[in-house]
Amino acid sequence: MNMLTTYLSGMLVILCCGYTLSQDQADVRVPPTVDTPLLARTDYFSTGSNFTLSCNATGTPQPKYTWHKDGTNFTSDYISVNPITGSLLVKSATIREEGRYRCLATNTWGTAVSQEVEMLLVRGNRFDDIGFRPMTKVAGESASMRCENPPDSVPLGSFAWYLVDSKDKQRSFNPAKRYGVDETGTLHFAYLEEDDRKDGKLYACGLHNPKTDNIYLGSKVDLTVTPGSGTSDSKPRILYMSGVKKGFIGKSVILECFFGGKPVPDIQWYDKYNNAIFPNNTHFNIEDHGRRVKIPRVTDYDEGTYTCEASNSQGRLKETTFLNVTSRPMWVEPPLSQTVVEGSNVTFTCISKGADTENTPSPPIWYQNGEQLPQNDKRIIDFTKFRLLDVSRDTDIMNVQCLVQNEFGSIFQDAYLNILSPITIQARPSPVIRVVPGDVKTLSVSAVTDPSRTLVFRWTLNSEDIRHSQPGITLRSNDTNSVITINTTNVGPENLDTVLGLYACIVSHDVQYVVVSSDVRRMPSTTEPTTTEAQPVTEGIREAASTGMWWVLAVVLGLLLVVGSVVLIVLVLRHRYPKRVYLLEKKELKNKLDPQRDLENDYFQTL
Repeated sequence: MNMLTTYLSGMLVILCCGYTLSQDQADVRVPPTVDTPLLARTDYFSTGSNFTLSCNATGTPQPKYTWHKDGTNFTSDYISVNPITGSLLVKSATIREEGRYRCLATNTWGTAVSQEVEMLLVRGNRFDDIGFRPMTKVAGESASMRCENPPDSVPLGSFAWYLVDSKDKQRSFNPAKRYGVDETGTLHFAYLEEDDRKDGKLYACGLHNPKTDNIYLGSKVDLTVTPGSGTSDSKPRILYMSGVKKGFIGKSVILECFFGGKPVPDIQWYDKYNNAIFPNNTHFNIEDHGRRVKIPRVTDYDEGTYTCEASNSQGRLKETTFLNVTSRPMWVEPPLSQTVVEGSNVTFTCISKGADTENTPSPPIWYQNGEQLPQNDKRIIDFTKFRLLDVSRDTDIMNVQCLVQNEFGSIFQDAYLNILSPITIQARPSPVIRVVPGDVKTLSVSAVTDPSRTLVFRWTLNSEDIRHSQPGITLRSNDTNSVITINTTNVGPENLDTVLGLYACIVSHDVQYVVVSSDVRRMPSTTEPTTTEAQPVTEGIREAASTGMWWVLAVVLGLLLVVGSVVLIVLVLRHRYPKRVYLLEKKELKNKLDPQRDLENDYFQTL
């Protein structure tokens, strides 16, 4: 029987522990976070192709996935979404699948929204013209051949010129110091030579699409160069200048100037401060025989007027171009994911800016779990802050999103709020502990916290870390409990002070910490004066009162309850069963009457 009882008790403990563990694991709460796609991007697809967009998110429980196209839910026979893996598959893609896609990951505690993936259909068309146009120039003159009516290209194509024969066989026509192609596709000659006429060949503008790797030819020119009056030199003249150019912060930009003249002019660039830009400059790159200056990464400070100076033996010429630096919104303080303990106040910020000379971006648009919030939501402060007070673990775990836009683009950020059960101290040592040589004292701290976190216990003595056991002090810890044992017999009376002082246990995880302290003091000697002898007694009483006060109060209240009950019972009994006696009144006593005797004799005497 005893063995059966022991077995059943053990099984009950195991089942209870297992249930508790499963309950703790089930109570782990983590809103979703999208890891892929992490950055906004643009991708391309071809007509009839299949493409896949991946989405990956973490959270507890594991999130499930949906996708939005151009900001809304969609259904399509050509698009399928796997809610478990998060992948979006498009089959036989056409222009109808072009758009902006976002992945949404949802679990019990919130909905995270990914950055945007823009999918564009690759397009590269041929030139409309199939003929050519004649151009006649005199040797020594400058010439410019425009690339007329180039076709649309997605993504943007790059220009180059070629020599083609009647069968459209092409040969590269590489830029040189005497000629080159500007950003609009125009071919410029600083001056022409008779050899620039190519009998039986035409000059053709080529547009190269980097995705299809196709070169589309058109805008053909039949160049005739006639002999000039001589080989006289000429001073520089402008053929092309960038004019006002937009540069986006963080992106690259190219400024161009093309000059005619003979001999070919040398070109020198000057920055906004009129300082010469040399090829070894760390901020600028000089390219294409000096005709281009490239800024690989534009900053606010690059806005201004740039000068291009051409010079040859016949003279000098200066032209200017203005770089207008602009930008889509840029983050100053984006909303960041936060994990706090229950009862905290939380603020998400959404502060952005544009380029220094641009207007302030439009007010942020706030979302909660992917749903847009009205601007009059009381939690939105001055448009840029989303504030939650005294957050609750049951109602306020969520994802928030912020969108900021201007005329050049937008920025978007998703962040989550996770709320933990706070650290709770279940057992702690007395605030003051008295010791004498030979004592063994134990300081124990037990605590629990949110099931998603593991507690760390760190002890200090007089602000110095106790990292491991040392003479007179033994340290033991696990995930929920930490114990300091002070054994004064291991240090000796003369070294007792080495284990005395303020002990502090710092109970913590990555979000919160709690400090529990206990002052371990030497017990005063009994030979000390009365004023000092009373202190340990007083403190002993105080400690006893602090540790046993609830038991004392319970006993006193119990006694009062018993006494009151007895009194009440007596009063009720006396009221229901009064005795047959009463006190003699003064008048009866004065006349020497005895009512009790009269009752016994069954007669009364009238006064």
